[in-house]
Formats: sequence, C-alpha cells, structure tokens
Amino acid sequence: LLAFGVGLDYSIFLALPQRPQSTSQAICLSAATTILAMGLLSFSSIPVLRSLGLTVSLSVALALFFSHGLSQPIPRKASLAG
Repeated sequence: LLAFGVGLDYSIFLALPQRPQSTSQAICLSAATTILAMGLLSFSSIPVLRSLGLTVSLSVALALFFSHGLSQPIPRKASLAG
C-alpha cells in the first residue's frame, strides 16, 4: 500500500502539464533519500527491520522507475472563454 501511494504521488507530479523542470529532479532526490534510508535498514540484525527495509527500498525504486517510464503529460483543456 505504501509503494502504491508513493508511485501514485510520483506519477501525479510527473503528469502535470506545466510542471517546472526541477520537479523531476526533486522526485528523484526524494526517492533516492527514501531508498537510501530504507536500504540501510536492510542491514539490520533484526529480521523485521531487515525485511521492511528491503521491501520498501525495492518498492520505491520500482515506483520511481515505472512512474518515469509510464506517466504521460495530461493534455490541457481548451479554454471556454471567448
């Protein structure tokens, strides 16, 4: 559920029609820090933390990969004014 939420959030931000160039960089840095922090938990001697770290870091990495690969910009609606 966490990976689905993160992937959906990344995809929404990447699909905005007029997003700044820094949005993609911010998403990549956010994912990198999450992957690094959770990846460090995979070295824990406690089995629950090890599996949590491995699962979350892999799922965030896949969410980043698929959100960049599959998201397309949302087309802008035509203006109804005059």
